[in-house]
Amino acid sequence: MKTAILRGLFLFGAGAGCATAISQIAYPPPQTTLPELEAQANELLVKVADFGIYGAWIDENKIMVNLIACPPSPRPKYPAGAVDPYSLQRGLAMLNALETARLVNQKEPFVAVEKCRPYAGK
Repeated sequence: MKTAILRGLFLFGAGAGCATAISQIAYPPPQTTLPELEAQANELLVKVADFGIYGAWIDENKIMVNLIACPPSPRPKYPAGAVDPYSLQRGLAMLNALETARLVNQKEPFVAVEKCRPYAGK
């Protein structure tokens, strides 16, 4: 019985090792350079911050959105490449709530609100 268990573990390990090796050959990770990676990160920051200006509040995986963007006022001047940290936080929270809503198979996670209430919480 012990040999059957050991044989099974050995075969499982060998199979997992082969699968890992084949996946590394068949699907190699994409090659990138540091400037390309930085450019992708900057682009993503801008997109998430732009998404965040539409957020009103989040309530139990329901994302309340303003269909008319509510940019924060007054807009401070940021260094080159920087985005509004509050819009970025709001965008990240909205994306997190969206992913949670999808994981629990929630239909229609977005709810439109009429009033522009930037950074209002419930």
